[in-house]
Order: sequence, then C-alpha cells, then structure tokens
Amino acid sequence: MSNEKYKTRTGWKDVQQVSSLPLQIFLFVNVYVSAIWLVVHGNYVYEMVNTFGMIQRTLTIMASVIAMPGEVLRLYLGYSGNLGGKISDLAGFWILSTLVQLPIQLYFTLTAADDWILIVYLQYLLVCLLLFEIPTGGYASNKLSKHQSQQYRIQLIGKMHKNS
Repeated sequence: MSNEKYKTRTGWKDVQQVSSLPLQIFLFVNVYVSAIWLVVHGNYVYEMVNTFGMIQRTLTIMASVIAMPGEVLRLYLGYSGNLGGKISDLAGFWILSTLVQLPIQLYFTLTAADDWILIVYLQYLLVCLLLFEIPTGGYASNKLSKHQSQQYRIQLIGKMHKNS
C-alpha cells in the first residue's frame, strides 16, 4: 500500500493505492525475459519453419502471431493494473495470462527443437513465470477489488453524514 497526494479544489488529499509487490517483481523479470524471447523465438520460427510439417507450421505461425503482441499487451495490462489500481486492467492481464498465453507457451515448450537449447530454456522460464503470475495476479486483483469496495463504502458513509 502506498499513499499518494493528489491536488483537489480544497487542498491536498491522501489516497491509498494497493499494489502487489510479488506480482510487480514477476512482471519486471518477465519484461526482460520476454524481450529476449521475442527476438530468439522470431529467429527460431524463421529458421525452423521449413523443417516443420504443414500442420505444425500453420499452428506455430498462428500461435506466434497471437503470442507476440499478446505478450506485450499482457505485460502492459499487468503494469497498469497493478501500479495504477485498475481492476479492469488487472483482470485483463489475468485472463490473457490464463486463457491465451499459458496454452500457447505450453505448445511452444512441447514443440521446441532440442538442438535450440536457448529457446527450450526460455520457454521453460516463461511457463514458470506464467505459473507464478497467474495466482499472484488473481490474489492482487482480489485484494484490489476488496480495497476499492471498502473505499467506496467509506465514501458513501461520509456522504450520508455530510447530508444529515
């Protein structure tokens, strides 16, 4: 929890924000790992696409087209949801992580060529990060929604006392 001061018409007001430090650490590491993964995976697909069968080639290209921009969007939503206190962004991060990125990363992990050791290690690292980020993101979203619900109740009670 951090306190930030915001300027209002009547003066400065303290506003508490709830963010998850473990989620932020995982996101921080994931940004750097994902940048390396984007370059290595792009090169891997470019070099290996001709050695794949037709079905694997089609699936790999489609999954890459979805996963690469999806990873960037997922990390953006994670940062803005966690640090900005936006439940909708944090929920979008969690849904993208669970329903889109995890199955795609598991597919890439299971079909990675053994002679490309770097891509194999990066895939395992990304899957491990996802497996840590999913429960941490769910917990952070739950904690943030409880905090904002409590702030809303306090605001309603303040308005009721002000009107009476």
